[in-house]
Amino acid sequence: MIVLLLFICSLLISSTFASCPNECNGRGYCTTWNKCQCFQGFNGGAADCSWRECPLGSAWADKAFGTDQAHAPAECSNAGLCNRDTGHCECFDGFTGNACQRTACPNGCSDHGQCMTIADISSFEGAIYDSSTAYGGDSIGTAYTYWDKDSITMCNCDMGYFGSDCSMKMCPKGDDPLTIHQNFRKIRMDVTKTASPFTGTMALLFLGGRAFINLASPSSADCTAALGASNRYGDTRCVYTYISSTQLRFEITFISWPLNPFENNLRQNNGNPPVSDFYCDNTLATSTTTCAFSDIQATNIREYTYCSNRGICDFSTGQCNCNGGFVGSACQDVSNMIYPATNNQPGMQIFVSDENFTATGLDISIAKQPSPDYRFLDFSANGENVFYVRGDGLVGMKALEILNKGLTVSSGGLFVATGGVTILNKGVSVTSTDQTGSVLSLYMKNPLLSLRRSQHWIYGPKVQICTHLLRRVIKMLKYLI
Repeated sequence: MIVLLLFICSLLISSTFASCPNECNGRGYCTTWNKCQCFQGFNGGAADCSWRECPLGSAWADKAFGTDQAHAPAECSNAGLCNRDTGHCECFDGFTGNACQRTACPNGCSDHGQCMTIADISSFEGAIYDSSTAYGGDSIGTAYTYWDKDSITMCNCDMGYFGSDCSMKMCPKGDDPLTIHQNFRKIRMDVTKTASPFTGTMALLFLGGRAFINLASPSSADCTAALGASNRYGDTRCVYTYISSTQLRFEITFISWPLNPFENNLRQNNGNPPVSDFYCDNTLATSTTTCAFSDIQATNIREYTYCSNRGICDFSTGQCNCNGGFVGSACQDVSNMIYPATNNQPGMQIFVSDENFTATGLDISIAKQPSPDYRFLDFSANGENVFYVRGDGLVGMKALEILNKGLTVSSGGLFVATGGVTILNKGVSVTSTDQTGSVLSLYMKNPLLSLRRSQHWIYGPKVQICTHLLRRVIKMLKYLI
């Protein structure tokens, strides 16, 4: 009996002083019933706290726990495996983050962009407001709050690059040099406020760039200069109009766009941007200031395309390979170097084959006003200029030969600076319906007429000759008789 009691006591004593498995590996403490209470970050399914836990994230896929309710927190977001030794998630391909909670941007955006979540994209790059209504924004985009706001990512490429991985480089862009009679893009910006006067500046936003327009003392020159200071535009013209003490109007004409486009995968411009691409930031103006945009000219707009539609863009280098006859970094100019195949063929030929053609075979249009300081055409032979058409319409030529049909001067008369006029045959016939004025007036410092026997008469109802030369003419006429 005594031996049995001692045995039972030994069992009770050994049970009382028993320890937790592996002493909880120093990552927890032993509780009643010899159970480990693991410290935070340890357990992972191991009773002795030997395994680490991995971070939690919204599960990419799981079983819904309610109507339109899913994506409960899960270890490694159900998009990777937990390394129990290190407590780090080993994400499946295409996922990244300490909990595999984000998609990985392709190729790391090729070192030409930033990998951003759709929440950040919406905030920094999203639409500020509906510009079809009068509203002033603060340049902060709309908020995106769905479960994947911090999970879905995309590349926000540097300006001049595009593609899902920002690996493609944009080529220079320009207007097609062979399309004519096109319009410049033109918009209207109306700035209003509830009470006068206007103060501060209004930032015009386009493609992420800002042009600060002075509202306290606005002017056409100030607005044009502000647009010119932005690298989002090329040549622009801004016309300011005072409407009232509570309304200002700016009409902006986009004559050209940057040769090297300031665009990326999120922002593009084809030369005819919709008014919804323009925004106003009123944070530096009176709080009640708003703006609205509308179209003035949005049809038949000049192109703004890669290589001006006259070449092929190499998106790996961002350089244009121009078609024959076109030059410039954007192939925007017609080449002045033409090499004919043989020396007995035209260097350039324009041939219209339609027999019912009623348009213009060659049309040269220059935006500048008529002026003598430029030329439409200039022809030279071995460096010697033989023919030109000046910007004001004056035509210069080495010589003029009229084969038939004669020469008709509708108005303005005929002026010969030097060399005189020689008539080989048929003489000169001067006809006038004016019965009061002179038909022919001859003024000369030297001998007025050089008459030969073949020249008998000067026809006309009236001939006026300078008085100081009349005697010489009469004397010559007597000689002929």
